[in-house]
Amino acid sequence: MESTSCVGLVLTFNQANTIISAVDSLISQTRRLSSIIVSDDCSTDNTCEVVKCRYAQEILDGRIQVLRNSSNLGFVSHFNHVVSQFRDERTLLFYNAGDDISHPERVREFLLLYQSLGQPRYFLGHSYVSVIDADSDDILVPPILSIEGNRELIAISSAYHIGASQVFTPALFTDFGQINYDDCYEDLTLGYRAVLTNAYHFIEKPLLGYRTGGLSSWQKNPLEKKRRRFCATLNQRVTDALRSGDTSDFEALKDCYLQYGFSISSHSHQVNFVEVSGESGLSTLQDYSIVQRIHRLNNMFTIKKLDLKELMLSLQHEAHRVTKRCIYWIVMNTVSEGDFIDFMTAISFPVEPVFVLDFGLHTPADLISSKSRWLPKFLERFPNGYFVTACEVSFGVMRGYFPYDRLCYLAPLQDIDGVVAERMASTSGMTRGLIVLGSPECSSLQSISFARSSFRGKRIVFDVVEPFLADRDTHNLAQGLTEGGIVYSSTDAIDYRRYEFAIIFTQATQQRGLLHHQWASLSSQLVPSFIVSEGFSSESIFHGKNALIVDNTIQNWCLVFNIVDQNYSALRELASEARRSAYFNMSIQKKFYIFKERIRGFLREEKFFDRFNPL
Repeated sequence: MESTSCVGLVLTFNQANTIISAVDSLISQTRRLSSIIVSDDCSTDNTCEVVKCRYAQEILDGRIQVLRNSSNLGFVSHFNHVVSQFRDERTLLFYNAGDDISHPERVREFLLLYQSLGQPRYFLGHSYVSVIDADSDDILVPPILSIEGNRELIAISSAYHIGASQVFTPALFTDFGQINYDDCYEDLTLGYRAVLTNAYHFIEKPLLGYRTGGLSSWQKNPLEKKRRRFCATLNQRVTDALRSGDTSDFEALKDCYLQYGFSISSHSHQVNFVEVSGESGLSTLQDYSIVQRIHRLNNMFTIKKLDLKELMLSLQHEAHRVTKRCIYWIVMNTVSEGDFIDFMTAISFPVEPVFVLDFGLHTPADLISSKSRWLPKFLERFPNGYFVTACEVSFGVMRGYFPYDRLCYLAPLQDIDGVVAERMASTSGMTRGLIVLGSPECSSLQSISFARSSFRGKRIVFDVVEPFLADRDTHNLAQGLTEGGIVYSSTDAIDYRRYEFAIIFTQATQQRGLLHHQWASLSSQLVPSFIVSEGFSSESIFHGKNALIVDNTIQNWCLVFNIVDQNYSALRELASEARRSAYFNMSIQKKFYIFKERIRGFLREEKFFDRFNPL
């Protein structure tokens, strides 16, 4: 059997602080590598200089080769440039990112596996990886293990092996050609080529220490970037399938391409969606509707916005165009009762459309009382009519009056995505906080006012959000706390970058939706939250982890102000965890499937974007 050349391949960019441990891990392998190549993509720090200084003798001996691009190519072009230099089919390339650490047995384990298979031309090996962050000892499992044997899912999957662990032969690159798209995922490209050539091989051991939170973290890769990269990956798969002669995945790839909205042609399940609102003058806290977030789902819908009068005119002149695949979503807290009754009685349809009345976070008591007759009449008038609320309490009350199958609870999801804009630097030497008065009680503000007057640290000033009509005493206290600042009646004009912290007052049992909405909105902008709420409980918010729950006393507010003044770095860590929690528990990006299923139910369709995820 011919000998195998084992080459360590370190692609790096701005990793001066971790590059030595990465290269040392390759040098320390129990089976010596033939050579190690460190290729730097024109780092702006001193990564290249650190390597040359630390490994001067190894470079002189020829064991380590250091390359540096004259300009920054970006990862895919950098990968293409380096891997294209290898033509020997008896070579194994051991990829090692500049911030990861190969375990000592990694080279030996993969080499033994490769040789036991007869040194095939096509080989892609991967393994478990151990997380090397200070606060974690997790072992990560490659996603492809859960879909083995399902060729359709493999063809359209956005996750295969853990790319940091990959070991491969150059033929997977040279026989298929370079990766054509700069936005592409190189590990998904190599993985699909391995599927086409039956070259995937897995070792059930953690053979690499993986550092999380790098360039692939969710905060640094917003949804649109992920979508763009996945679109490029699907395009690359079509190219590679043609090159291999195996076109069995084309139907699945085409359907996935359509359903994700990458094609100029619309998907057959796409729905015409009309958002209807009025001008009630209520605050945007009360006006919250999930429709304000569904622009992320524009491949599911064609979206049009109208006010109620425009909708009436449109339907009077274009009623013949109304189809069953149209949803009229009315934001009820912006529409007066009289206007809606006029609309409901004046319009007729040749085809019964789907109407959804969205009551958002706040449902006035008279709308859900037994005395209201027009809501039951709406359900009678429109067989395809439904009520939606983001308030759990309102949902519970409405169940006592209306059929369960015509009601829907949708949590107040947020648009949480990408990197947060830099916080505005204070030029006044003061700390600025935001108070959200979800519970408009005068005593709520008195304790804060007294505590601030006795606090001896950095001066604290507040802006106040007063979404509900407060009594005069509470409003005057709010004005006094601002000291010339702002009392908002809504959140639409607030720039959260101005605030170092926020205080949220709510009634826990009555305003859970409002609380979660405000906490997630603040967390999305990395604003740490103090929550004042009796009987507080939540499946998403936890004291000391992603928020701080405070009893409303002067002593406690003095402690809060001291934390803000003396230990703000800890608050920032808490805010970072809050944003992560809000993203995974309350973002449209991660919970869109709930909304998708509700739409499917409204349309009474068995299948609705059922094969692949709309995002």
